[in-house]
Amino acid sequence: MDTNIPKYRLVALTSLEKLLVLGFWDSFVVKPRTTETNFFECDDGSRIVLHNSQIEDFVFVEFQCQLTVVGKSISFGLLGEFLKFCQTYKTNIRVLRNNSEISSSFGAVFSDLKNSLPFKKASHLAENPNDSCHKKSKFIDDEAIT
Repeated sequence: MDTNIPKYRLVALTSLEKLLVLGFWDSFVVKPRTTETNFFECDDGSRIVLHNSQIEDFVFVEFQCQLTVVGKSISFGLLGEFLKFCQTYKTNIRVLRNNSEISSSFGAVFSDLKNSLPFKKASHLAENPNDSCHKKSKFIDDEAIT
């Protein structure tokens, strides 16, 4: 269902070796990737953006989670994989909408997520599937990249 739900954006606080990061996310990336690319589309509509750190060949991982509505339920897509990634490499998370630092636990992330605009829009759409304000905007993809 094409809807106007913005992405929920998080960043791992610890920089990691780029090849290690690419290896973890490789099975979720839709389009073929190269090591020169720092932007990846995932199979659920989420995105992985790699930001260079001051250490050569190390990157910070930004995860742009695409929430989707299926019937009256909300799918969190690859958010669980991002949490597993952060827990595996023992890094905390920065929430980009308010610049707060949280632990990489499910409880901490979902507590924050429930107060976010993407979750509020998805919840509204799940309860009101015929609401016309949720038609796909042609500008939504550009807004998510900023």
